[in-house]
Amino acid sequence: GLGGAFWVVMLKQTQQGLFIYVVLMVGVLLNRAESMLPGVLAACSFLPLFYTYRKYKEVRWEFLEFVDVKEYDKKLEMGQVQEFPHPDVRNYRQPELQTEEEPEKADEPQPRFWSPQGL
Repeated sequence: GLGGAFWVVMLKQTQQGLFIYVVLMVGVLLNRAESMLPGVLAACSFLPLFYTYRKYKEVRWEFLEFVDVKEYDKKLEMGQVQEFPHPDVRNYRQPELQTEEEPEKADEPQPRFWSPQGL
């Protein structure tokens, strides 16, 4: 699915929104404060913002490194990887957060009303 791509775009736009917010706040502080110090201090937040934005753009999210695939396969063989619910399960509930009184209805397959495979 495109969930990963949309998530990455959303994070990128959030970071870009932070740039706009910092510019706006620096302008407000420079305009309203009695001295330039608050505006200059707020402008210093551009340094970590630029650094984290650059680091974010360097992350390879489209592909999994081969070393990570091998490590995942080893963990899968040793039984250290928890399998996700069946694809027909509509709701995922984290087992650690369920109480003993709650029935595990999330594990029951639900009918699918629409499926991209049906196209």
